[in-house]
Amino acid sequence: MNFNEYIVKRKKTSGRIVITILLYLAATVLAFLCIAFLFMIPQVAALLGFGCYYLAHKISSGLNKEFEYIFTADTVTVDLIMNASRRKRLLSFNVSQLEILAPVKHSSYQHNKDKSYNKVIDATSRGDILEVYYAVYAKEDHRYMLLFEPPYSFLEEYYRYAPSKIILNA
Repeated sequence: MNFNEYIVKRKKTSGRIVITILLYLAATVLAFLCIAFLFMIPQVAALLGFGCYYLAHKISSGLNKEFEYIFTADTVTVDLIMNASRRKRLLSFNVSQLEILAPVKHSSYQHNKDKSYNKVIDATSRGDILEVYYAVYAKEDHRYMLLFEPPYSFLEEYYRYAPSKIILNA
């Protein structure tokens, strides 16, 4: 295995749609208020009105999220991609740092989810729970939990590196 990428798009929820509608509604109200109070200076009112819509657009576009899983040799990297234009590295770890990687439907998940972690990262589509796996790993005296949806080919490949730490089926 040299290099593989896998992208998971976060599903749109009704809450996200409501937030977007409310943002644009608030931008409209603010734009009208700017025009009403600054009618003596129309250029400034227009600029502030457009600024309200621009801000609403930036905030709502930040709600469009994708997660890119990058698998190289024995390293896993997860990036957050917002609105297909901005990228942020969420985590990167080596398979040797794994404590366990298993499906969330496995009995070990209930035991592990109650432990304390420095950070829990949900990099799933928030769709079908049957395809979600969790990974617990330690890095620099910190413990992390990752929830993600890796392709089965990835799991089989990494099983060769750490067969005692990876559970393929629940």
